Amino acid sequence: MHYLKQKLDNKTKIRQSAMINQNLYPGMISSEIEFFTTGNDLKILQNGKIMSFNDIDSKVFNILKTAMIKDTEAYLALLDWHPLNENKQVEQFTKCRFGGLDFNADICSSGKLQKGEYWECPLRGQCTSEGKICKNIKFKNSIISFSEIRLIQCLVTDMTNDAISLELKTKLGTLHYQKRLLYEKLEISTKQELTVFAFKYNLIPSKILIGNQ
Repeated sequence: MHYLKQKLDNKTKIRQSAMINQNLYPGMISSEIEFFTTGNDLKILQNGKIMSFNDIDSKVFNILKTAMIKDTEAYLALLDWHPLNENKQVEQFTKCRFGGLDFNADICSSGKLQKGEYWECPLRGQCTSEGKICKNIKFKNSIISFSEIRLIQCLVTDMTNDAISLELKTKLGTLHYQKRLLYEKLEISTKQELTVFAFKYNLIPSKILIGNQ
């Protein structure tokens, strides 16, 4: 009986710990690393501290540098941006590929760097290096376009179709057509499935996620 009670107590503690961790960004209470931007500045969140990218640990810098050089297309684009400054190249690479604040660590505790993430870069839609340094979202080898991303972000809210039509500056009939094509492309049929997709690919802003928890 005592053993059973202890086992149930342990399960409860695990559930409570998981619930707490869902509300914490990587690096807040761990050695995981989360990069994020504030204005034009790139920051690092690790071990409960926020640091400037200029104060980055040399081991972390080398992890990012190695990933940058291995990605030939990204590296060539960065050489155009900052031809003589390796520090700026690595910083730009990090900002473009990992600049969004989300709940998935950019570098895990073991030192493994994730592949990249979508975030609301202010240059998105007009940057000549878009899709080279930053990561395009793909579903079964099909790229999700900037206009499709904007549509997804509207559809997963509580906005009406009329409001979405106004927001995207498109006719209501065109909106229904675009929505049908999007659902076919993603092989889904419900808003719930679309929301799962948006969450998986970091298309729902963190402030909305926090507000809904």
